[in-house]
This record gives sequence, structure tokens and C-alpha cells, in this order.
Amino acid sequence: MTNVLFWFDVEDYLTPESDDALLGLLECFERHGVQATWKVVAEKARVLEERGRSDIIRALQRQDIGYHTDNHSQHPVLAEYLRDAGWDDGVEEIIRRERPGYEDTVRILGPSSTFGQAGGSWAPQLYPFMRDAGIGLFMDEASHVGLDGAPFWYCNVPHINRLEGRVTRTAFDRGDEGLTEGIEHFDAIHRDVAEDGGGLISIYYHPCEFATLAFWDGVNFARGQQPPRADWKPAPLRGAQEMAAGLEVFDRYLAHIVAQPG
Repeated sequence: MTNVLFWFDVEDYLTPESDDALLGLLECFERHGVQATWKVVAEKARVLEERGRSDIIRALQRQDIGYHTDNHSQHPVLAEYLRDAGWDDGVEEIIRRERPGYEDTVRILGPSSTFGQAGGSWAPQLYPFMRDAGIGLFMDEASHVGLDGAPFWYCNVPHINRLEGRVTRTAFDRGDEGLTEGIEHFDAIHRDVAEDGGGLISIYYHPCEFATLAFWDGVNFARGQQPPRADWKPAPLRGAQEMAAGLEVFDRYLAHIVAQPG
């Protein structure tokens, strides 16, 4: 059996157009009758609620939810505030900072099946927080810890991280050419997994990619910047037509994968 994991880091709470990209992707999965994991930043969930996007909230509630930290890239990020911490005080600090955000996410969207770090910001003290919150899985594609491109256990938590050669995606912004290359790459990985007797294929995106030309946090928080909230800027936009074209390519990519036997 081959299991294809689609997961999305849902994080841009500054650019309203990213909300519409998120809804478009959710509609793709509903159209094809399958679920993805949506790793949501707590501030994004709060902003969706403040903007009255009950359409997106209801659609997310029908999917699988993950937790992607409280504020993602605002400084100090997780690795910064735990830089000088030991074990016990570090565990206490991450629970103090992250538990309220997780409770907001549960209130708005429901409990999370998984946790994924924000960018490259990681520390091992997060695992007691996960167990305290009832989050049973770490899922990402980060470089800090892996085991031969396969799932593994670390700090008594199962991990899907660094699947390496079994990670793929299609270039949704390159039209039919990108779609063809993406399908060929997926099919090649699928054949390898089937020949090995089964396994996981990991496919991930950020909904904001479909709406913007740059990441929201790079615009505002790169290289340690922490501007006052009044100075935060939305990311530069692709435009409505380009976003719609990208979503249409992604829908065809998803349709191909869903149609594969096994």
C-alpha cells in the first residue's frame, strides 16, 4: 500500500489574498473526496476568525489539522527563545508560549494530529509540549533530524521528516509543462515505493505560494527584523488570474494522484 501525504503549512496571516488561495485548495480536496493535513499557525486561525472567513474555517474543520506554532516567524522564534534554556526550564517555556496558541487553534478548528516546526526553528524541548497537548506526530521536511529517508521515532514521538527521495510536488506556476514534469516525477516515485512493497510519499506546499510572489515572513521578519505591527506589509501578489491558473494545475495534479490504483 502506498500512502500519499499531502500537507500544507498555513501561515500567512498578513496577506488577505492568501485566504482565497487556501479556500481554493480546500475546494480541490473536497472535489476529489480526499483529505490533506493543514498545519495552521494559531495567529492565522485567529485572523480567519476576525475576518469572518467562516467558509474557510468550516472547510478546514472537515480536514485534518496540524499545529504550526503560535506566531511562526515573529521574533523570538522557538529556537531563539530556547537558545540558552536547559531541559526543564525549556519545556516550561515552550508550554507557556505555545499552549495558548494551540488552545486557540483547537477552539477554532479542532484538535491537531501533528506538529510541524516553523521554518528552521526547532528544539527538542518541544516534544513534552506535544505530548502535553495530545499531538501524536511530528511531520515536516526539515533538515535537522532524519533516518534513512524513512519514518522514525525520536524523543518518544513518531516522525515523518526528511523522506528525501520520496518527497515531490508539481510546479503549479509553470502550466502544462510543470504539470507534466510533476506527474512524471510522482509516477517514478510511486513505482519505486510499490516495488519496495509500499510506503509513504510526501507532498507539501504553502497556500500563500499560490497567491504571492514572496513569502510574507521574508518581507517582514527576515534576518532578525521585528518591525512594529503597524509597519507589517503583505507579500507581493501574483494576481487573481495567475492564482486561478495555479490552482487549476494543482487540481489536475491531485486528480492524477487520486486516480492511481493502490
